[in-house]
Amino acid sequence: MKRKGLLALWALCLCVVLAGCVSAAGETLPAAGTAAPAVEESLQEVTLYADFSAVEGMEATGVQTLTVSVPHVTVQELAAQLSQWTGLDFTLQAVSTQGAATTVDWAAASSLLTGLEGETPAEGFRFSNTDGLRWFMLDSLCRTLQENLGVQELHYTMDGGRDLTLAGLEPVCVFPAQSPYQGSAYYFAQAEAAEEAAPTQAPQEVSLTNPPRLTRAGSGNQPVEERDDGPEGYYIVEMTGDGMSTVINCCRVTDQGEEESLEDYLERMAEAASETEVRGLVAEESASYTQRFAYPAYSLSWRTGGEEDTRRWDALVLMTDTHTYLYALSTGADFVEAREETWQEVAEALYLEPAS
Repeated sequence: MKRKGLLALWALCLCVVLAGCVSAAGETLPAAGTAAPAVEESLQEVTLYADFSAVEGMEATGVQTLTVSVPHVTVQELAAQLSQWTGLDFTLQAVSTQGAATTVDWAAASSLLTGLEGETPAEGFRFSNTDGLRWFMLDSLCRTLQENLGVQELHYTMDGGRDLTLAGLEPVCVFPAQSPYQGSAYYFAQAEAAEEAAPTQAPQEVSLTNPPRLTRAGSGNQPVEERDDGPEGYYIVEMTGDGMSTVINCCRVTDQGEEESLEDYLERMAEAASETEVRGLVAEESASYTQRFAYPAYSLSWRTGGEEDTRRWDALVLMTDTHTYLYALSTGADFVEAREETWQEVAEALYLEPAS
């Protein structure tokens, strides 16, 4: 009798368990340990833009588009899609928005900052020079963000918010953090207008004992010091009108040794100008300034000091038949972002003043 009672109790428990697997509507619930069906995430279509208009030799390619679907339409997602399409690295370090302004901080590992070295772009996105690659990336991301997110003001930065500086990029290599990116067509038009307004200087005969001076028109700089380096050269120290930067304007007889490379010589000139060891020197020949002065010209950038004493240097070096000129702007790390006058504007105003 006891056995029958136990069997009945067991049967009753089994019925209760089975009943728990059925919903009030009569639908069977998932068994224990079974995942619920995934809810399909809605996708949105976006259009990517590949802008070749400023790429020498590829201008005819124009602007290409590609429509893709993404789960979220964000700046980071659109940059990632451009990377996947082109094979170039559009990685961004950070993105921030304030009002109508969107700031994009490019990652140090992005193709924009590393250039052509080590890149394996997709077919149709293989560039013959770094300038073309950089203008393509700047214009393509800008157009893609404008068309898909309605970005009104796009600011490009690097190193956590500093001015985007692309040494050697023609016709402009510094994009101030506080100024919105205008697109390559704007910068090329500005450079063309400036070139028409300031025609190329004819080569001057440089006297070994009385050389002309590399001067900036209407600088508004405040004189600080002028050293007597003899008739063969000069070393002038000035402060910009806003007090944020130091100007070094120097000239010396060219003394590049037979076994000394051009890069080593330019580094020696940079150290002589800054009077200390330089770090991260980048030196590239500038075709536009070489054409303007009719002498080889080089754009330089480097850093000195460390931590709170770090200074950023930008310079133009001009090599005549007998003399080497260096005009540099040195700005403390705390003032780089706030500097109203960019190095590019400074360099464009330079000219060789004939010796008296």
